[in-house]
Amino acid sequence: MTRRRRLPFPLALLAAAAVAGCGQNAATTAGPAPAGFPTAPATAPASTAPPAPSRSGEPAPPPLDDFGPTEPATPAPPDPASAELARDRATAFLRAFARTDLDQQAWWNGVEGYLTPAAAAIYRWTDVANVPVHKVEEGSARLLPATTRYRAEVAVDTDDGTYTVVLVRTGDDWLVDRAIPPRPPAP
Repeated sequence: MTRRRRLPFPLALLAAAAVAGCGQNAATTAGPAPAGFPTAPATAPASTAPPAPSRSGEPAPPPLDDFGPTEPATPAPPDPASAELARDRATAFLRAFARTDLDQQAWWNGVEGYLTPAAAAIYRWTDVANVPVHKVEEGSARLLPATTRYRAEVAVDTDDGTYTVVLVRTGDDWLVDRAIPPRPPAP
């Protein structure tokens, strides 16, 4: 027969308070913590003062309250050169994607360089015979409103409908994260 060892009363009380508190600071539930026992810092009230302007010329973040930002943050749009590069990159990717006249390996070699590593891991398994796009309408690329300085959504017209190409900024370049095909027509 095994004997159960009982905890000393102060430790048992702290353990019970921690379990019963469900995330509350044990020190506020069970009195002061023993010396050397870490306690959670007291939560400071949120500041409602407007934030100081940024030194880098970036817009300052919105003021916070206990629940987060008090006003929605407005993401900065890309500069005109980056926006043009995003449109060009989305069009070039779909042009390579539409090369269904190539064998599987040649098609993949043409597409792979446009993709993020995560997208490449997924698109690697695409069978070129199943790609429905065969032609891209040149000059049709346009930025969608959700585009920011670091993430672009570009609508590009194709013979299969309008694709939305989602790109992410990597340094001075844009990489394709995914291409969303057009929605099928409603029945």
